[in-house]
Amino acid sequence: MWLLDVRDILKDADLDGLDISFAAAPPSQTLPPNVKYRHWNVKEAVPEDLIGVYDIVHVRFLAWVVLNDEIPAFVAKIFSLLSTSHILRFYSS
Repeated sequence: MWLLDVRDILKDADLDGLDISFAAAPPSQTLPPNVKYRHWNVKEAVPEDLIGVYDIVHVRFLAWVVLNDEIPAFVAKIFSLLSTSHILRFYSS
């Protein structure tokens, strides 16, 4: 639902919803063209084509599924989704 809330603010952005299940989500054919769903279980390896592609990763709801001993691997996976050029620009400003 967060993607549908933010789509009006980020009109020119491509928004991907990554989740293990979309059973509670609106049907994909009803989504605006810039919003897409993609299956990914955060406890599995990051798909190669997702590494380094995102400027922003929203993870608020993942706090419910990550156990304490899984946090380091989880954080590493989330950071691998981020574009390194975006991170370098942030730190060099």
